[in-house]
Amino acid sequence: MRSRLQLSLFLVVALFLAACGGGETTLDEQGSYFAPTAAVVCGAVNCQKIAENRINSRLSSVVKDPSTARVFKGPEGTANRLDAQREILSELIRQEVGLQMARRMKITTDQDDIDRRLENIKSGFETEKAFEEALKTEGLTEGELKGFLANDSILARVRDTVGKNAKATDAEVEQYFQLNKSQFDEQVKVAHIVVCGNFNTEERTCAVSPADQQRAADIADRARNGDDFGAMAREFSVDSVSKEAGGELDFFSRGDVVPELEEVAFSLFQPGDISDPVQTAFGFHVLKLVAVGRPFEQAKPQIADALATQKANAAFEEWLIDAVQEAQVKVNPKLGVFDTISQSVIPKTVKQAQNSANPASSPAAS
Repeated sequence: MRSRLQLSLFLVVALFLAACGGGETTLDEQGSYFAPTAAVVCGAVNCQKIAENRINSRLSSVVKDPSTARVFKGPEGTANRLDAQREILSELIRQEVGLQMARRMKITTDQDDIDRRLENIKSGFETEKAFEEALKTEGLTEGELKGFLANDSILARVRDTVGKNAKATDAEVEQYFQLNKSQFDEQVKVAHIVVCGNFNTEERTCAVSPADQQRAADIADRARNGDDFGAMAREFSVDSVSKEAGGELDFFSRGDVVPELEEVAFSLFQPGDISDPVQTAFGFHVLKLVAVGRPFEQAKPQIADALATQKANAAFEEWLIDAVQEAQVKVNPKLGVFDTISQSVIPKTVKQAQNSANPASSPAAS
């Protein structure tokens, strides 16, 4: 039971973790060196081009987005477009360095992990067709998305390696819980039984019928009359993830599940309360309230994992900053120059002003 993912989920992957292929080169090439190229990155393994079309394809998605399209219109539109290109290129440079370091570390793709990531994205769409339409709208193929996810998988494994010793102390975990106690107090834990006699695995939807609704109503009545809810979940529920746990789901907050289930779950008052059947795209659900408010001991593992992940991400970021500073980066002059201090592509005029203000500083690769 998950809230619907947005298309931007894999657009972020495409933007920040895109493969930066385009062929090996050297920093000594002349002439048409930059023709279709935005930058050349010489990292831990070799020199790799970042093609301009990778930036432009990602930029086109941003330009088409109604929430951001307006900044690319009017008198500032051209300047904003150039700033966006620089921002995209900056991230691609950093990720190319990370991928090269991964190759040095002998970290390669994990197909099972890629498949899991793809399935996770697909599960956020009500139908396979909706997923395909979303890809088409953004100008992506499923193969390209898999390539992005492959790089995401590799960099995640690098992050795990770099941050393998990251761990939260008991004091840090307890402090986090106390500072956020009100959020944990508002969480609920439910068990559910999902009834669907005709589930379309391709479309990921249930073709509900009056018989499904009646069966769900009968289950709700039996639960209220004392029948074991967990046993009925294992017998009747089509939710393969939760049924073996007696239908139990993890604690969740408002906004974590689909609205239909959220409304019902938060309307139950006492542990043991049973809901009337509620319909979603997956069938008819019968909910049982298990607990209100997540206690510290149950929240502790999740908090510890989250804090450890934060520390691992921080360690990875520091590691990547060092790796980028050691790399050589040449940027197409029309886009600017790469500044190793800010680790971003900036206008040449800004870099020249920085050098004039601090003549003793070493110039960034340009």
